[in-house]
Amino acid sequence: MTQRGKLIIAIALVLLLGFCKHEKGAKESSRVETETPSECQKLIDEILAPTVITENTVVFLLLSKLEYDLHPVPVQAELGEVIDDFASYRYEAVKKFTKYGIKDVSTISKNLIFKYSDGREEKLYFDTYKRIVAMALFGKGKKPKIIYDPMQEYGMLKAISEYFEINIKENK
Repeated sequence: MTQRGKLIIAIALVLLLGFCKHEKGAKESSRVETETPSECQKLIDEILAPTVITENTVVFLLLSKLEYDLHPVPVQAELGEVIDDFASYRYEAVKKFTKYGIKDVSTISKNLIFKYSDGREEKLYFDTYKRIVAMALFGKGKKPKIIYDPMQEYGMLKAISEYFEINIKENK
């Protein structure tokens, strides 16, 4: 992860934690916290928690609701369209590539651990500063690959076909 990406995430988390603390009334803020984690903390934990990916998997990497909410409202409308399109294309692509024994995972986690069948692990980071959606591809015995271009169903299937060395037809 780049220094700039780390800085952006750190600033966003600081802002979010400040927002989460202000969610509670002034009366509540003086008592010791013994309740379950706030919704904000749960989202932060989910974003930072590593997701373990096994071989023969396509991972759809998504912007979290929290990250979406940190953008200005005018930008959110554009992001919403990209995310909705990506979800629609993903749905159609999954119906086609799972027929080849390839698993499908969707996550907002930024920390990915790719676990090879021999026990080796490789860590990659999904940098939402580059793009708001992406695909990670992990085939048996192959190095994992993240593709940052949000693409239509055809582009997804083309990338998956090339990486996994199979021939998925769009109209199949």
